[in-house]
Amino acid sequence: MQTVIKKLKNDYLFIGTTIAVLIFGLLGRVSWSFISLPTVLSLLSLLTMVTLYQSLGLIDALADYFLKKAKTTRSLALVLFLLAFFSAMVVTNDVAILTLLPLVFSLAEKSDLPLIKVSALTAIYANLGSAVSPIGNPQNIYLLAHYHIPFTQLLEPTCWLLIFGLISFPLFSLTIPKKAVSPINTTRATKKFSRSDQILLIVFTVVALASLITQKSLTTTLVMTFMISNYFDNSVIEKVDYGVVISIAKLLLNCKRTDVLAIYFSSTFINR
Repeated sequence: MQTVIKKLKNDYLFIGTTIAVLIFGLLGRVSWSFISLPTVLSLLSLLTMVTLYQSLGLIDALADYFLKKAKTTRSLALVLFLLAFFSAMVVTNDVAILTLLPLVFSLAEKSDLPLIKVSALTAIYANLGSAVSPIGNPQNIYLLAHYHIPFTQLLEPTCWLLIFGLISFPLFSLTIPKKAVSPINTTRATKKFSRSDQILLIVFTVVALASLITQKSLTTTLVMTFMISNYFDNSVIEKVDYGVVISIAKLLLNCKRTDVLAIYFSSTFINR
């Protein structure tokens, strides 16, 4: 608990949003009904999952794998852009970005990968990829379900987005310096798992992501995420960045949901 409080005291986004909410509250412009509980539950579950994977060394291990396979920072960035673009078509831009950003940070710490440029382009391609897919973006799902717009009618504009994405991959990758990736020695050992723990972690990940994608049973998913995290590492729950979750909940009082991911993305750099 002391660790959480200490992190909140040093969280500039948390402090800033607290001041903003107090000011808007005095002006009578704050309404608690604006807070989207599913958004808050989804974000808290995702951040807890990512914190668990970081604690277990899985993200570092994935970063090491990419570094061993990539020859240059440019090819490394291109792989990240492709991952963000195509994964967001299935798991939505929110999940893709919150999953890939920690990987980008880990790669940047281990190589000369330009952090801000690659993170920004990764987020852009995740949003672009989600817009292409009928299930990758809530707005597309809403158009199909609520207004009964045929999928074929959405096909033409989404095809142009797909073509733009495929053409722009090599072009934007040229903006990344082409530096050789030096062979590395793994700096952190990945935790060894028993067979049953491996199965548990895989099943948990699949079930949790399915819940987050469909936006169903979010409370149950959050409880399950806390329980699994506590089972593998009881320090994970204390390490979660609750400041981001609380800040976004407060920002929802005055912002649209579509602005929240951009705010989270910006806060990642502020807090670093």
